[in-house]
Amino acid sequence: MKARLICLLSILPLVAFAAEPERKQLSISPRGATIDVALSVTPTTGYCPYQATATWSASGASVCQKSGSWSGQANASGSESVSIGTTSVTFTMTCSTNTDYRDLTWTNPTTNTDNSAATLTGNKVYHGPNAAEVQNTIPISITPAATTYRVSGLPAGTRYFGVKALGTAGVESAMSNLVNATITVPTGVKTVTVGCTTPPPPKPPTGVTIASTVWEYVIRGSGNNQHPSPGRDVGVIGLGTLCLFDKPVIPETNYWAVPKSEVKLYRNPKSNVLLGQCEVQETSTG
Repeated sequence: MKARLICLLSILPLVAFAAEPERKQLSISPRGATIDVALSVTPTTGYCPYQATATWSASGASVCQKSGSWSGQANASGSESVSIGTTSVTFTMTCSTNTDYRDLTWTNPTTNTDNSAATLTGNKVYHGPNAAEVQNTIPISITPAATTYRVSGLPAGTRYFGVKALGTAGVESAMSNLVNATITVPTGVKTVTVGCTTPPPPKPPTGVTIASTVWEYVIRGSGNNQHPSPGRDVGVIGLGTLCLFDKPVIPETNYWAVPKSEVKLYRNPKSNVLLGQCEVQETSTG
């Protein structure tokens, strides 16, 4: 005896079913997997330029592609350091998987073709790229009998589906009505826009003065060859500061002694006498 499968469109007339109580058809879900992409960039703002961290995840995806202000392929989850150098920087992550799924639903028969009560042991789910080949494809066996099944791993393109019922001793029903669906690769996209601001200019310097270099006083040479000389530069002194004494410390030069209290030292001098280059200004007695 053949078990009868009652499905959701009209049943294909491959076997004559007797006294069918109600005709129901095989149905298929209108869509399969969805991919939700989560993408964040932190911090979202700062002074240009600054480094931020982009973090993403896409459940169910097998691969992701970066676009916008970044590029390249990425795993379905991860994080990456990114540079924010302008007022508007856009990061887009597009994630997808290579296959999809569809959910099938059907109603199993309760009687055999001779109207005797059917005892079902399982179902067989068939699917293929065209209607003519569905019957000849390798089925998916379901035990015990069920009324729903998720067919996964479906490639992109049109796919046809059918279901048979299995009775005792492995007797099969005829194929149900065939249903078809256009399988498209599920894709999810997320875009985040962040930016940076121009840093404020620093306050202007204060207390700017024009200054002259100051040297320490040293004696160079030995014996009769000893002579005074400017040594290391040790600081600066403001122009216009009066020099000490009435003649230069080093004769026939313009190296004069300057007041140590007026010198801004940037290194410690080894001499108590500090030299500056002073010029004698002649005054009129007229």
